[in-house]
Amino acid sequence: MGRTEKLRGSRPLRTRDWPFGSRGRRLFLEAVLLGDPPEGGWRKVDLERAAGVERGGADRLLEGAASLRLLERDGARWRAGEPSPRVADPLEALVRLSRELPDASIEALPRRSYERRS
Repeated sequence: MGRTEKLRGSRPLRTRDWPFGSRGRRLFLEAVLLGDPPEGGWRKVDLERAAGVERGGADRLLEGAASLRLLERDGARWRAGEPSPRVADPLEALVRLSRELPDASIEALPRRSYERRS
């Protein structure tokens, strides 16, 4: 798929993504919690690329990370929150463990056939 051929809309959740609610959020947290921050902090575009979202797609992710104090704005860059919030270590452990989950589709629940009552 070329750079200009981006998928639009929500993508189906996969097993690895389910605890986070979206693939983008999982990838964003991987970058922030497990990756090495660039010297000077992350640019928004760096985080959008890491999360695999389009331009502007990291806005809600950044808002959530800032509200948890995982990240703090430093001019046009983002740095890890200081001090690290208490939620950072458990989130990091969850992100790390999610890497061990299969990258598989989530199976739909079997459906009961519908029978009209008389």
